[in-house]
Amino acid sequence: MKRVRTSRFARSPWRQRARFAPRSAFTLLELLIALALIATVAMMTWPAIMRSTADYRLRRAAQEIRAALARTRAFAVESGVPYQFLYEPGGRRYVAIPAEREGLATPLGGVRSLTTSTDDLERTSGSLPEQMTFQGSTDRTSVQRLQPELFAGLSDAAELGGVSWASPIVFSEDGTTNDDTLSIADPQKSRSVELKVRGFTGVTSVGPVSMEVAL
Repeated sequence: MKRVRTSRFARSPWRQRARFAPRSAFTLLELLIALALIATVAMMTWPAIMRSTADYRLRRAAQEIRAALARTRAFAVESGVPYQFLYEPGGRRYVAIPAEREGLATPLGGVRSLTTSTDDLERTSGSLPEQMTFQGSTDRTSVQRLQPELFAGLSDAAELGGVSWASPIVFSEDGTTNDDTLSIADPQKSRSVELKVRGFTGVTSVGPVSMEVAL
């Protein structure tokens, strides 16, 4: 009978287990290298993540204003009364209120007035997110103030009466308006996005985010 020779190491079960057992932990050096790599990747990607987040917030705010302009147009079509969208240049507030043509054409001491036939019509107000402001086109004029009665029914009517508004974007009963442009800016991030209102259709489009803040 032929004998098979085996080494002492092969005959030792605990040595075989030690040879093939997985490592239970990393060394300190390996951990330090991994942390350094993670920190390097984070430093390289963090600015891009912050820019992406800022752009997303800006585009979302622009879409909200686009929806507000669409609602203003819908109010005019449904009620048969012209509606105006007003915003606070350099500020955050905006409103959609009815506007009689006579009231728009007759400023009284810097105050635009409306007839009482619009008292029961829909009115809405809102504001941009923190740190964002409205920026109008350079050829727009500002209205010093509006009569507080125009904001009747709104929870913030008292505050809105003291706001200086940009010239309104007025939607006629058929949904048309004048070609217009306004921008939403995030001055802290030096970024802005432009909205264009098409006069014939009354539709608002949102442009790409720009690195420069519109003035």
